Amino acid sequence: MADDEWTAEIFGNKIRVKGVVIAPTGGWSASLQEGRAKSNQLMLELEVVAKRPSGGFVPEIITPLPVRYEGEATISYQQVHISPHPDLLADGVTIEVTKGRKRS
Repeated sequence: MADDEWTAEIFGNKIRVKGVVIAPTGGWSASLQEGRAKSNQLMLELEVVAKRPSGGFVPEIITPLPVRYEGEATISYQQVHISPHPDLLADGVTIEVTKGRKRS
């Protein structure tokens, strides 16, 4: 997935990050969670948490998996970095945070 296909938006005191990781086969599940804080306090660090397929038949097809994170934005983050994952996100991603509009 290209960097420009990931989104990160701040809505008030919440931050929402969405993207897609690519699994090498069917049967995977994935999510995003907070990672270790880095020295740049204006960058939110996230990591992909994945569960491999277990037992049985696994389709040999590359499978896109939507992932999402929503959490408190205690500061006004400027960027989000998603750490590389050896199976689902080889290079990692850094994206700019945008200000979301309030929904009515």
